[in-house]
Amino acid sequence: MTVKRLYGKDIGYAALGFGGLMVAAALMAIIIQSVMPKDALALPVRGLDWFFKHTVLLGSLQFTMGGCLVVAARAYLRGKPWGRVVLRCALAVLALTLTAYAVVWIPGIRDFTAGLPHDSFAPPAVFFPIMAAVTCVSLIVPMIVAVWYLGTPAGRMELTPRPSR
Repeated sequence: MTVKRLYGKDIGYAALGFGGLMVAAALMAIIIQSVMPKDALALPVRGLDWFFKHTVLLGSLQFTMGGCLVVAARAYLRGKPWGRVVLRCALAVLALTLTAYAVVWIPGIRDFTAGLPHDSFAPPAVFFPIMAAVTCVSLIVPMIVAVWYLGTPAGRMELTPRPSR
């Protein structure tokens, strides 16, 4: 007899953890922005300077998105029918947002590292954009797969029987 593994709970717990990390990172970004001098945030790289000038706005958006992810993941794990729909939408929006950010971030990292002085111990300038792309893909692809899985019948945790107490 083979047992088919359902990944719904894994997706729910991963989304819960990721949402919590997003909330914590957003709070830290807002706190750091509030204590840093304004001239310390100047970054002479095309595309990335806007992110450093609007840290509070972006931190607030990240805090909101992380909170939405936490609430949706908790509702999904508790078997609420609306939790799956909201979690699926939140992960889709997050995947699209990360994709848009990657389009700006990867060329910005390339421009930033190209201007740095390199000694014999530093990795080549192409290393950092490649690592940025790998990081983005390693976040975006699992979110897209999770959005797809939550749309399948196996992703409907509210329909799976619960053990009686």
